[in-house]
Amino acid sequence: MPLRVSCLALVLLTLLAGEPAAQSAQGLRLETRAIRELGLHGRLVFFVHLGRPGSPDAELFVADLDAGTIRQLTSTRNSSFDPRWSPDGTEIAFRSDRDVARPSPAFQDEIYLMRADGTRQINLTRTRRINDGWPAWAPDGRRIAYGSELRRGPHTDLYVMNRDGTRRTLVVSSSEPDEGPDWSSRNRLVFVSWRTGDWELYAVDPDGTRLERLTRSAGEDTAARWSPDGKRIVFLSKRDARNPDHDSVYVMDANGLRQHALTRPGYLGSPAWSPDGRYVLVPAAGGLHVLDPRSRSRTMTRIVSGEIGGPPDWHR
Repeated sequence: MPLRVSCLALVLLTLLAGEPAAQSAQGLRLETRAIRELGLHGRLVFFVHLGRPGSPDAELFVADLDAGTIRQLTSTRNSSFDPRWSPDGTEIAFRSDRDVARPSPAFQDEIYLMRADGTRQINLTRTRRINDGWPAWAPDGRRIAYGSELRRGPHTDLYVMNRDGTRRTLVVSSSEPDEGPDWSSRNRLVFVSWRTGDWELYAVDPDGTRLERLTRSAGEDTAARWSPDGKRIVFLSKRDARNPDHDSVYVMDANGLRQHALTRPGYLGSPAWSPDGRYVLVPAAGGLHVLDPRSRSRTMTRIVSGEIGGPPDWHR
């Protein structure tokens, strides 16, 4: 799961005719009937590949399910992605390579912070010629966990920093990449690592103690996200896939037990939980879909149509 490719997996655009929808720029639309019938609320943030000629441009958008609107938040010469809401919903941390001149021989992503309306965008890491990615907020909103090549590029380690970019502290490191953290409401980090020669999921305390391996599957396990109550983890797995580009969405307990599939294998993006933990949001063909993790039907309902990339994030 290379640093760049893991978060720039894009899905194909397909549109359903005849459904009530809220229109937006870039071919995006809210599927208002499905949103209303499922009783969904809150704000979704995600990236869209704009596909301008000669540009790698991917920009961030926010969809307000209650207001029925979709709005673009960023507009740069390069890309912005990996958005994560702050716990209070007033800010968004994200990853961008906007300060890199194109063409560049290497990707140089950094962690940025902006207000929820897209204003006051600032660079938090400022580690030139080094990749930083996967911001994940602490439950109290005072710190951000992330992956960085700061110590030993091109391999990433896990770090924690203050929300203003100060006091960067190494959390965990190995001889292989550790990346993609998520921070639970119970103050645990889950992350993906290549330390066993395969992408598997691990959990650790933010101070680097109580390291625990959670998955041991034959296929890659990646893109882990804690449920709002910190009791479950949703993630992507290739264990059931015959096509190497396919994943299934899986869920497990916080200790790695009771792992089971929520979807069939397919071209799926990184999942995220709804704020109340009732649904899982999944980028798939045609846009953003939701599924009920309590159901065994493995069916998904599309709530935003368009050419949308993952991982998305959902705030109340």
